[in-house]
Amino acid sequence: LKLQFLYFIGRKMPVDCSCEISEFGCSVTAGGLFAAGWWWFADGVLIAQKEGTDFGFEMAIPGILVTLGLVCVNMLRPEDIRDDGMGGTDEVNKAKTFFFIAWMLIFGGLIAAIWICIADFGGSSTTRTTTYPGVAIIMQTIVITLASVIFWMGRGSQNSATFG
Repeated sequence: LKLQFLYFIGRKMPVDCSCEISEFGCSVTAGGLFAAGWWWFADGVLIAQKEGTDFGFEMAIPGILVTLGLVCVNMLRPEDIRDDGMGGTDEVNKAKTFFFIAWMLIFGGLIAAIWICIADFGGSSTTRTTTYPGVAIIMQTIVITLASVIFWMGRGSQNSATFG
């Protein structure tokens, strides 16, 4: 990834201040976000146990879906789904279908996290005293989704043979 910034100082020519974001930096950032997401989930589990309320396996399903989507999205390189025309080759169509299914896993996990937070941690019928575990599930899925995007976008096409 290359970011370029152009600054105009008075009437002088623009100065090119460019910085290179490496694949290593993107992968470290994505890995940190992924770890932070699961750490957030573990914190929500501990808070729920401290409160003495039930925190079953169904609470982990959104995180598992988003993690599976992260793995599936990053099985493909950005150039694997690029196509210049309509239709394209059979391999490109299969890659696009797989990419679409991977994003449906991610969005399904996000929707499930919001649903769980509202159904189990919100409203007047709940016996829970804190909504933090539900918010932790939502934050986990959001952070892992961001990690997926950063990791996928950070994979450059120049050195993609060494990365994936």
